Amino acid sequence: MATLSELSTLVNGKLVGDPLLKINGVSEIDNTKPCTISFIHLPKYRKYLSNFKAAAILVNDEKTLNGLNGIISDNPLIALGKILNFFEKTNIVKKGIHSTAIIHSTAKIEKSSYIGPYAIIEKNVKIGKNVLIDSFCKISENSIIDDNSIINSSVIIYRQSIFYHYKK
Repeated sequence: MATLSELSTLVNGKLVGDPLLKINGVSEIDNTKPCTISFIHLPKYRKYLSNFKAAAILVNDEKTLNGLNGIISDNPLIALGKILNFFEKTNIVKKGIHSTAIIHSTAKIEKSSYIGPYAIIEKNVKIGKNVLIDSFCKISENSIIDDNSIINSSVIIYRQSIFYHYKK
């Protein structure tokens, strides 16, 4: 979760509205959700403002806000990427193995990691600390997943692969 002020600082944007407004994610402009921030980067999307439910909006023109809380950025798409990245990193607190995951008995999984729904972990796989393996992934036999790695939905890691976490 972040405040509108924190997100504005993150993207180097101009804050308009309540700086302490709590934001817990991002929603699409055609399906906005409470407590989220959405964005408009093209005029054709302004039609969705009539049914706007998000807490705030990211725009490139203050006139588009029309009284809404928001952030003004010269490039809302780049700003959106930074905000999505922020929420992706802050939401990774899952631990454990989902009940629908299929885990071979020889797999070694650190307790601080998360295995999502319908993931398949084959024999002799080693999964490090603080790893997130999302839904419908397959980690094939004899593979190693490095500490702090994130493997998004529907990814296949082929047998005898080593997946290293990229550190910036």
